Amino acid sequence: MKATSDFSWTKIICMFGAGLAVFFAFVNGGSAGILLKAGHGFNGFGSIASCVGWLGVAFGLYKYYQKWDRANNPGVKIEDIQKTEKK
Repeated sequence: MKATSDFSWTKIICMFGAGLAVFFAFVNGGSAGILLKAGHGFNGFGSIASCVGWLGVAFGLYKYYQKWDRANNPGVKIEDIQKTEKK
């Protein structure tokens, strides 16, 4: 686990970006509730879709970091990572 304990700009950017995306998802989810309660159905459902999209961005950033971290571990080959992802 040497790669996860060392300083890494990629780790900082991915985790900060994922955290920011989750924050935006919570903000959009809250505004969706307010909009739906006020009777603005189309905007409320659009805000829910945006919430789901931000959660997808956060998940994608986190999965990218996991893949990058596994590739930077000593003794791990890129081919081994690709084989495990196909299963």
